[in-house]
Amino acid sequence: MLPFDFASPYLIYIVYNVLFSSTVFLFFRKREVIRKHEGRLLFLAGVVLAYTQVVRYVVPLAQGELELPLYVSRLSALSLLAYAFLRKEKMHGWLFFWCSVGIWAVLVPAGPIDALGRHDETYFIDHYFMALAPFFLLLAKDHHPTKKEAFQATWALALIFFAIPFLSRLFAWDYFLFSAETIF
Repeated sequence: MLPFDFASPYLIYIVYNVLFSSTVFLFFRKREVIRKHEGRLLFLAGVVLAYTQVVRYVVPLAQGELELPLYVSRLSALSLLAYAFLRKEKMHGWLFFWCSVGIWAVLVPAGPIDALGRHDETYFIDHYFMALAPFFLLLAKDHHPTKKEAFQATWALALIFFAIPFLSRLFAWDYFLFSAETIF
């Protein structure tokens, strides 16, 4: 994994946001081009997201470390990767709401901007594609989110947030900083 500590975190933040904003602008401006080439775009996104998952999970597993994707953004990235290759319409609602968290990670990164250097390329790639996914679904796939989809996504999120502290204690994990020493 490549840490982004080679430039000023503020420069990285500006470039990242300009790239994201420009892509969203192009989605609106070139809607028909996006629709025409959606298969190629999804394949490209899938290949790049596959790289991030291999770097994040397969390489550490080969080194004897186990990392589980119990963060919302990591589950969203895995879901988006699956969608890029499977292209199941049933996934649209889930992806729309869960990938929307990527927008906040682009606009308001985890922690202060000074800390952006601690993130690696997988963080930036995953959140970039996640943040674009809702716009892609709205503009290219004409997806209209429903209340039912919102409730399903919310309940899944609540289940994860309520289960993590107990699983953290049981398996001595430290997800969301819920280590066994800090939660009970």
